[in-house]
Amino acid sequence: MKRRILIWIALTSLLLASCGEYNPSGQASGTAVTSANEAETSDRSLDEEEEEEVLLNIGQESADAIIQEKLAPTGCTGYYNEIYTVNGEDYYTYTVADSNEDEIDQMLAVNTVSGEVFVFDIDNETIADYSTFAFYDAERDEDVAWEGIFTQGDRELLLEPMDSHSFEFTITKGGKSELVGAAEASADEKRQAAYDDGKISLVFEMDKDSLKIMDKGSGKSGYAGTYKKKS
Repeated sequence: MKRRILIWIALTSLLLASCGEYNPSGQASGTAVTSANEAETSDRSLDEEEEEEVLLNIGQESADAIIQEKLAPTGCTGYYNEIYTVNGEDYYTYTVADSNEDEIDQMLAVNTVSGEVFVFDIDNETIADYSTFAFYDAERDEDVAWEGIFTQGDRELLLEPMDSHSFEFTITKGGKSELVGAAEASADEKRQAAYDDGKISLVFEMDKDSLKIMDKGSGKSGYAGTYKKKS
């Protein structure tokens, strides 16, 4: 009798052990749970990396500064909303209030990669050119192309852009170089740029088809005048 009891206990133990190890996939249940947890953690890490990638292109503080600079001449204020994705590109979006702190119907958006400002339609989640903004001013808001060849009599002025706010210039007369330097556009007056080498101080003012050079201060450089754009 005692021998039968021992055999029954042994068989029961084997059956319990087998039940604990077997599952339909042929793997231990503990291993399956661990794999699922690892996959979930991996997916979460990928989502976090994707979100971080969006924020690392241009930070929100930089976008805030861009909006502040863009709206400063209008008297409006931009208030950060959130990031939206439109046509596969990400934008920081802003609610806009006028000088009376009344919210206007249009929103603005800053591209997280280029930093370019657009008008954002939150209802349709579409992006439009900044020129459609209610407070857009073509003369004030259009970028100035500091490049080209301009002439005045036998004097020639060559402008070569360094970036969107500065340029190199060369003034020649009769084919001989007279003055070479670099000038930077004013933050307040986009169509004006200044040059000063300690001896000569000039102001460049861009018009549609001409460029004016003015002496800054009482000094006379000999370069002042209106230069017509060469076609």
